[in-house]
Amino acid sequence: GGTKWYGHDEYIVKYAYDNDKPLLGICLGMQILGVMDNRLNSGEFDMTVRNNTVINHQQRDVTFVHDVQIIENTLLHEILKSDTIKVNSRHNYHVGGVVNLNIDAVSEDGLIEAVSIPNKKFIMGVQWHPEDMIDYDENSKKIFDYFVSKL
Repeated sequence: GGTKWYGHDEYIVKYAYDNDKPLLGICLGMQILGVMDNRLNSGEFDMTVRNNTVINHQQRDVTFVHDVQIIENTLLHEILKSDTIKVNSRHNYHVGGVVNLNIDAVSEDGLIEAVSIPNKKFIMGVQWHPEDMIDYDENSKKIFDYFVSKL
């Protein structure tokens, strides 16, 4: 999490991609996936955008902030077997667009909430914080169980 990443963060993402290692990017981790995808495939350096929508996505310590629509025939849909889930939210920025990533989920206000990389064992990013929801949310458990099964 946080608002800044470093060269070693990108090195880890690139290593996972190049060596087909499982990777789950959470919040800023998903944004790193989006930025690296755009930089490599469109030449754009940073596609993160400051949130300016009807949903306040920066709500710490709130159990569920908004719904997320899961797109059919995506990795996240395969894992959760659901079309809609509720998530927490505490981010001020989001990925504005992607080139070669799959968009697996979007929020009610249209922000990209989950991405995955096709043809990899498991590389996924989610904008919310499932690690904070593990004690009360079955969907969070499913994401982590699937991730661990790919290690």
